[in-house]
Amino acid sequence: MAQNGNKYKLLANQPAHKELENTSPTKLENITFSFEYFRQLDYFGIKECDNTWFTGLLIRLSEISKLTLQELRNIQKQNENTFRYHPVNWEQKNIPIVRNDINWVPNVIIRNSDEYEFYQLSISQSSGRFIGFWGNQEVHPIFYIVLLDPKHNIQPSKKHNYQVRTTYEAISQYDTLKMHVSNALANNSCKQECNLIKELELINKKECHIIYVDIERDIEMELADLLEKYSLKEIITTGIIQLMK
Repeated sequence: MAQNGNKYKLLANQPAHKELENTSPTKLENITFSFEYFRQLDYFGIKECDNTWFTGLLIRLSEISKLTLQELRNIQKQNENTFRYHPVNWEQKNIPIVRNDINWVPNVIIRNSDEYEFYQLSISQSSGRFIGFWGNQEVHPIFYIVLLDPKHNIQPSKKHNYQVRTTYEAISQYDTLKMHVSNALANNSCKQECNLIKELELINKKECHIIYVDIERDIEMELADLLEKYSLKEIITTGIIQLMK
């Protein structure tokens, strides 16, 4: 993959710890962010975060994306409270994780603390932090976000009595749907043969994808009646054909 007229050439299928090959001199590029290695952990969940919090996160990412890495460093030197950008102190009192807990990133990164430090950046003074590491710091600086920290747990502060606050992991609509389907199958209360249960049981036996659609209750009841006569595949296929005419 080439960028800016072949100024840089990304080695195909290389993980984050591989460098971009510099094929010609050019100016430094702005910071970009990657969620390739993002996960949730105990004390670093985002279930309770509302739309305002996520809006603040996106605005902060947008602000920092306008900077080069050197500009970010210069801002930190001039006013350390602007982005609160600094390496994670793994010796901080009451910190709830250790570096090795971030074990889903490549081992070469975890084991090489000198070259790959983990840094924190603030979302705002009251909205927490995000934590990650740099890929290529000088040529094309990519910050790989590994954790979001809405409760300031990565560096418990003396100001708040070194308190660590519980968080909960958020799950997607897709995962929620799978959970409900699993519960429905596990607690089958049908008193007679049920075509809907049969269709749900087939989901894990076929190579297929789940598409989440929220439908009104009256249409849901009509769908249940149709399933007495037709399979779900037949119903969806017929609907698509009708719309294509």
